[in-house]
Amino acid sequence: MPSFVIVQQLGKRGDAVDAVLCAPGALGFPDRKTSVPVRVRLASEQVLCVDDEPRRIISSVGQNGTTTFLINGSVKSIRNRERRVALARASELLQQLTSSLMSLAAESAEPELVVETLQLLVMVRFHQWQLSGVAGRHDRRRLDH
Repeated sequence: MPSFVIVQQLGKRGDAVDAVLCAPGALGFPDRKTSVPVRVRLASEQVLCVDDEPRRIISSVGQNGTTTFLINGSVKSIRNRERRVALARASELLQQLTSSLMSLAAESAEPELVVETLQLLVMVRFHQWQLSGVAGRHDRRRLDH
């Protein structure tokens, strides 16, 4: 599915600049409600790299210093990548917390309380993962039962 990339000032070929990625609206124009901030760079006349992922340019229009590109690729893939990055970061933090709690459990007079707390944290994180949209619909159904 095509998407729009809107750039305020496009630099030279190879220069990375801030831009906005939007899905097409019902009438085929950029829908700003779906906008996602991205970094883009013009790799060639036919290729625009969006967050270092090459995308083929279908068309481009320049007006009042703003360039709008129509490219192959969807906004959804960018959002899913952002979710995966956030989930990976949260998982790293959970692992750090787990190791801290496990060392506390070893030193604690009440290790059961520490283990219980850890179980609650894992359950909360699991439900956040389900709700984040990273798990596909079929994964959510399967994991809920």
